[in-house]
Order: sequence, then structure tokens, then C-alpha cells
Amino acid sequence: MMGYKGKATTSVTSLCSLPRDILFSISDILQRESPTSLSSLSLVNSQLHRLAQYCQHQHVRIEILGDTLIKRCAIIESNGLEAAVRQLTLVDIPGGNMQPCSKYRQHIDMIGRVLPRFTGLKSLDYRGNSVPAAILSILAPQVTLSATFPGSPKTSPADELLMRLYNNENLSTLNVQFTWIHESECRRIMRHLKEVILTCPNLKSLTLDVSQPTSGCVPSSQPIEYVGLGFEYGEKIAPLEELILLNYGFGRASRSPTSDVPSDVTGIVVANEIDYWVESFDWSRLKKLKTGYEKFALKAASQFTALEEVHILNSWRNPTMHEFLNQVANSLRTISAPTLRQVSLDGLMCHAGTLETLRLHRAEDHQGTWQGDCIDLDSLGQLQSGLPCLRELSVDIARSGRWPLTVFDAFAGFNRLRILDIWFELGLQDFEHPVEPQLTFDTARDVCEYLRSRCPKLQRMHLHSGHAPPIGFGFPSVQAFWPEQNSTSFVCERSERDDAVANDRFIITCPRLEQREKSLRREEERERGNRKPIGAQLRNHLHKTFKPTSYRRRKTAEDAFSTIGRSRRLRNEASLVAQQGPTPVSLWEGHYW
Repeated sequence: MMGYKGKATTSVTSLCSLPRDILFSISDILQRESPTSLSSLSLVNSQLHRLAQYCQHQHVRIEILGDTLIKRCAIIESNGLEAAVRQLTLVDIPGGNMQPCSKYRQHIDMIGRVLPRFTGLKSLDYRGNSVPAAILSILAPQVTLSATFPGSPKTSPADELLMRLYNNENLSTLNVQFTWIHESECRRIMRHLKEVILTCPNLKSLTLDVSQPTSGCVPSSQPIEYVGLGFEYGEKIAPLEELILLNYGFGRASRSPTSDVPSDVTGIVVANEIDYWVESFDWSRLKKLKTGYEKFALKAASQFTALEEVHILNSWRNPTMHEFLNQVANSLRTISAPTLRQVSLDGLMCHAGTLETLRLHRAEDHQGTWQGDCIDLDSLGQLQSGLPCLRELSVDIARSGRWPLTVFDAFAGFNRLRILDIWFELGLQDFEHPVEPQLTFDTARDVCEYLRSRCPKLQRMHLHSGHAPPIGFGFPSVQAFWPEQNSTSFVCERSERDDAVANDRFIITCPRLEQREKSLRREEERERGNRKPIGAQLRNHLHKTFKPTSYRRRKTAEDAFSTIGRSRRLRNEASLVAQQGPTPVSLWEGHYW
């Protein structure tokens, strides 16, 4: 045994001698907590390699138009791993407004052939577009389906996409992201959407982002007779466990020309929609609520007997939020709100015995009010003493010419804190002089090391610089895109390397830079898949010929052939911001041509 200097009296038991179910449990834990360690374990021998492969293929993610789909399916089939797949994520063309190409149809057919062999499949998450009918028809009864309804009625066959989901017993999660302009569009989509919600008996999670355009040249207004989905006469949906209302206008009572009873755009006679939802639907199983509609949440608060997680959006008023937190019938584990002032310390203390996650963050504004809502030293002290179970904290912190070290020191008082998110402002009052000190790779490393020295139990830190507000209505100038393109963030996590763990080393990554890299790879794959006129050799030649010295450059010949040029510019810009900080607006060029 390690550290024993005398003669060993017992032989060391091999890991492979353990029962298979115990080995599987160990591998499953490693895959969840440290995938790199599981990869290392797979190199020991063929038995552990096979076991690691099985665990690594429990969650499979495939891009339908990606070049790796055929290879990934071949690996699963050749190694007999079909039964290992438990969760399958398929990433489709986003937006639902692109015509399927031959490659797309070929890959959908391949998925249709392979999917029935995944005998252990429990959930299918289909992202980016509505689920093809060929896949819906072969799902086993035990598979739960997460589906997305995207786009606009002008760019997608909305009726057909929604009608596919009628009476679907697999549908467990529905994410509706839809923008409408005319009343006829609203009437048609709401009718089909209502039918889907009513006829799917196993629906557990519903996300509604249904509205008129939130930006553009001219703002729109709701039709006078709009009343939402228009449930009536005792119609009920399945008891939900998760409700997310990002954009959804509850119907208001309106008078029809021929009756004193309110009616909606579908001709259905209804009462006030908020009251109908509260009085007619079963909310006893709801665990997660995200909404900006305070009237609905407040009226239904006493019915939320299983609620654990609440995300409060900006439109709530302070007294109402406090009242809701006092009236909700269950002790919450997660609370997310724009500011501490809106939820109040008294409201949080109602859930002090169970609250594990607290997020207090909002986007910046151009009026300069963001700093006034940042967390201060006194408030942190009260959170520290009043919330003993807190494990995850996200807060806004101001930095006026120097790092707020006294605020950093206060985090040491949170004994159970493991995850910390800090949001710093970019400075939207003066684009020419971003707020100092700037957040870069170098300064992020210094801040993370300081926080680790004060809070050695922290496992993950996420530092942000800037959160751009929505652009809004009107014709935007190039400068309107400056906040988004000059924001960045850094994640500091414990390293999984064996030699690094012993020395308590961390690694720092820039998620935005990684996203740009992924976006570039997707663009390259799409260009190859669609067989555009320019080939890989010509692209490489052009990239070498016109390689920029910085992200500020004019269009090259590459830009005339594909969208890859724009992706490369955005990637280069993200890299420059991460290394040097935001660029003063007078030196910055927008990349939205």
C-alpha cells in the first residue's frame, strides 16, 4: 500500500476484480464529475475501455448538418453501443426557414434508421427547428421529447410544424419562440398552439416566447381583441412542472361588437386570461417559474406548493416581489432577480433555510443607473449571516478605477459557497473610455487568484465584463453594436489533470472565444456541405493571402464567396477583447455589413 515501508501482508486488489455494476457506477460518476479522468481510465485495459465507452455514449449530441454525423453513427454501431445511449440531442438548422438540402434529407434518413436501435433511449432533445415527421413516427413510448417551435409564419410552414405535435404522448418539453406581426398570423398560430398544449397529456415543461417584434424601425401594438391562447369552458392542460413566460401577453378582456361578453381573435368567448389560468389549471406540481407577469404569479402564489425555483424578470415592482416571496407556499432553493432592492432582504430571509442559489443581476443601461443597484459590502454581510445554505451566488459589482478588494474579501464569509458569478460593467455612458480596470485574460487570472486565496473552497468562478441591453426600436447605428462586441467573460475552474489537482491548479477559459470558434467551424461545415463555388483549397489560399494583422480590416476576396469571413472577423475581435480589453469606439469598426 502507498506509504507503507514494511513488507506488504496483503496483495493490492485490482479495480477490474470489482463487480461490473460497481465498476459501472464508478465510471458513471467519473463521466459526470471528471470526463478527462474517465478518458484516462479507459487506457488501462480493454475491459475498462469498453466500460468507459459505454458511459461516454450515454449522452450523445449530434449536429444534423455536421460532417461528423456519419462517423459518429458508425462508431456507435460498430462498437455495439446502441443500448448505451440514454439522452440524444439533435441540433437542427436554427430558425426553421431554410430549405432542406440533399445532405439534410440524407442525414435525417440515417437518424431514422439508427434511432430504433437505441433501445435504452430515455429522452430526445431536438433543437433549432421543429421535429421532422420521420423522427416523430418512430419514437418509442418511453422516450420523452423536447421540441422547439421556432421562427416566423412568413419563413416557416407554421401550421404543418405545429400540427405534427397534435396528440403526441412523447412530448414532455415544448419551447415556443415565435414572432408575429399581423392579427391573422396571431389567430392561426394561437389556435394550433392551443391544440398542441391541450392534446399532449405528458407535457411537463412549457416555454412561451410569443410576441410581436421587440426591435425594428416601428413598434407594433397588440390587436384590440387579443386575449392570448383563449382557453375556455373548463379546458385544462396537463399539470406543468416548469413554466417559462419570456414573452407572452396574457389576454385582456375586450368587448365584441355583438355581445357584452369578452371574445378573443379566434371568436371564442373568454374571461380574463390570467384569472382563467389561475383558477382552472393545476399548479401543485410546478417546480420552476420564470416570468415577468407579476399579476399572474401573485394570484397563483398560494397554489405553488411544490415550487423550488423562481426567476423574476425586470418588469416586477418592488412591493409585489416581496409580497410574492412571502406568499409562495413552498420554501425556495433558487431565486433569481434583477436586483437585491427588488426582492428585499426580508423576502429572501423567508427562504433562508433552503435557499442554495441566489442570482442578482440585470443588464446595463444607458442611463447610468446600473451602479446604484450593485451589491455593496453591507448587503453582502447580511446575506452572509442570513443565508447559511448558499452554494451559488451571482451579483453585480461596480469598479470605479480599482478592483473592489473589500467586496472580494467579504465572499470568504460564505462557508458553503462553491460557485461565484461576478458581473462588472462595461460602461455605456462613454464608449470612448470603457470602465477601468479592464477585464482581460491577465487581470482575470489575478482576480481569480485573489478570490481563491480568500475562498479556497470555490470550485468555479465566472467573471463577466458587460451585459449589453436590447437594441430596441429605430434604425440602429453601427455604435449600437459596440457593447455586445466588446463584452467578454472568463471562467476559472479546477483543473482535471492529475498533476494539476495535487497542486490545486485552476484553468481559465473564455466562453465567448470558444463560441466564435464553434460558429466558425459550423460555417465551414455548412459551406462544404452545401457545395458552394469556393472550395477548401481556394479558401485556404485566400486566407493565407489576405491574412489580417488585426480584426480591423477591409473586406477581402474571401468575403465575396462565403460568410466565413465574417465569422473569422468576429472570432478575431473576441480574441482581441479578451487579450487587450474593449476598444474605444473611435477605433472600432462594426462587422455587420
